[in-house]
Amino acid sequence: MRSLHESLGLSGAALARRCLVTPQTISSVLGTRTGRTLLNKADDAVSVVEESLTAAFETEERATFREFLERCSSALKK
Repeated sequence: MRSLHESLGLSGAALARRCLVTPQTISSVLGTRTGRTLLNKADDAVSVVEESLTAAFETEERATFREFLERCSSALKK
């Protein structure tokens, strides 16, 4: 749903490739009104988790943790 929200202007086929689903699946998802509601609920849940995690680490620890996550993300893109 996040990819859908952030990909305004992409064709259905390009969006399907980005989401690793078939064009038929994207067509079905784009045709539902509940998607935006689900996206908003997911965003709210993510905000709660982010706040909890932020509170669990000191500023310097958060920076180090972020660096580690960026390295992980880069390694997975290769």
